[in-house]
Amino acid sequence: RESIKTHILGMRHGLDIFKARRFVSLLKENSYEALHVHDRNFLINILLLFCGKLPKIFTDHGGELIGNNPWKRFLFYRILGWQYTYVIANSNYVRKMLVQNRLFDPRKIITLYNGTNFCEIRRDPCSAERKRKTLGIKDGCRVVGIIGRIVHLKGIALIIETAVEINKIDNKKI
Repeated sequence: RESIKTHILGMRHGLDIFKARRFVSLLKENSYEALHVHDRNFLINILLLFCGKLPKIFTDHGGELIGNNPWKRFLFYRILGWQYTYVIANSNYVRKMLVQNRLFDPRKIITLYNGTNFCEIRRDPCSAERKRKTLGIKDGCRVVGIIGRIVHLKGIALIIETAVEINKIDNKKI
């Protein structure tokens, strides 16, 4: 909805004091109905403790669940995570890990998948053809891509390996 106010802080690290000040200013300037957080930023989560009964929602993508920072996991989930009204897990696996490790009350966890229903997307075939020509992609060739941060956790290597295998299969057909 266009009427929903959205502010992205873009904090560079867990103790970005300038962005934290901006966060406090936004809280003072606006009357929010809820706060939605995607990061385990230490400073922001401390500040959230002072937001009273304002509903707080956290989206967990599982990064710290399988990461190698046990102290950060402990600090966030055990000490700061209790304040969230709801937790959105982006997969059944993340939900299972949150419940299994007793990180959040299971009644607070909602599974909401990231993704797109491609059947609902209307695509202009002429536009796709023009884009292929612009990029120098031959007719009949498949295109493999990813949208996301280029980090190990996202499985970029697997995507590249998959693209190579698809290319091998396509070349055998010729």
